[in-house]
Amino acid sequence: MAAGSRWFEEIRMPLRCVDDRGTSIEAPEHTPEEWATLKEERRIRRHLTMPCCEAQAIPKTSKRGTQFFAHNARRNCQWRSETEEHLYLKALAVRIARSHGWDAQTEVSGTTPYREKWIADVLAQKGEERIAIEVQWSGQVNEETLRRQRKYAESGVKGIWLLRQPGFPVSPDLPAACIGGSLEDGLKLLLPDREDMTVSSRIKQTDWSQILAPETFISAVFEDHFLFDIPYGAKAKLSIIAAPNDCLACGRRMYMVMRLKGNSGPYGIHLYGDQRPQNLACRYPYIREKIKNALSHRKDIAKVDCTHGVLFTYIKGRCPKCHVWTRGTREHYLHEWSETVGTIELEMAGRWVREVWYNPHWAVWSPPSGTFPESSNNKAHTGCD
Repeated sequence: MAAGSRWFEEIRMPLRCVDDRGTSIEAPEHTPEEWATLKEERRIRRHLTMPCCEAQAIPKTSKRGTQFFAHNARRNCQWRSETEEHLYLKALAVRIARSHGWDAQTEVSGTTPYREKWIADVLAQKGEERIAIEVQWSGQVNEETLRRQRKYAESGVKGIWLLRQPGFPVSPDLPAACIGGSLEDGLKLLLPDREDMTVSSRIKQTDWSQILAPETFISAVFEDHFLFDIPYGAKAKLSIIAAPNDCLACGRRMYMVMRLKGNSGPYGIHLYGDQRPQNLACRYPYIREKIKNALSHRKDIAKVDCTHGVLFTYIKGRCPKCHVWTRGTREHYLHEWSETVGTIELEMAGRWVREVWYNPHWAVWSPPSGTFPESSNNKAHTGCD
């Protein structure tokens, strides 16, 4: 595909037009009353044109209330019509960006230092920082997405992608979410933790790291809470999972600590699950102490010696009655009667973060305080002490 044809494919301008004085007019800016006035003025004066081809622009309102401009005549324009979901997400991005103090416009063009052209669905700016929101409803190969993202990076613009097609790279160089649902059923933005997500996963909305309302996700982008790694100050709530077992010596029923699992943040970011048990308590004494304190009220928990491990698949523990060693088995680990016997809260800091956050990916983080510590500068945690 020639560079020129790619350029025309990226021209999509239904949310913006210009008047006879050259002033840019944004459809999302207008209240319904102002929009009705603009429609009447345009009917009389015919003073609105499309910036892509200078065709007459007609203010319209969709069945669901989305305001946009339509071409009166194409004049060989390469503009292609957009779905209402596409229009809705662009208008939503503009509104949310402005509510967070950003100057935002739709269909803003620019060039890289190498004179390559680009045009952003939405471009927001605050001071020297610029963010482009790209809504890609139609199918696009990953190579093309990465090519366009490279142009934003070269231009000093942070590109954020909302892609209808799943299976895109999970990389710190590509902040992206998959668009799930529809306007009828409700749009959702789906965040993957791996690259092999499918259309079936999008339709069923299963196996995603996070499923967020578009408003929540876009707000997180402009609040700098959409990060590739764990931010400083984030808290993790981990459940202590134990399985029942009978002492081989005295026959007493007791519970043996088998694993930790849990989430961090109010949006339920998955940190630790059944599939990858870690012996964190043995390597990090303060975690072990937290576990012991959380279980101090339980008289039926097997007493565990750290040298034998706490979170291995096979676990040794002393009977709380006769103190004889009893070993857990794989069957105990997967026991259907396993239950949560306590919870601990940890700050995501130190080397152990790397053991828990074993599959880094883009996620929305929002600490309970609502802000990150000033020293972190809102950057992702490196996992180093």
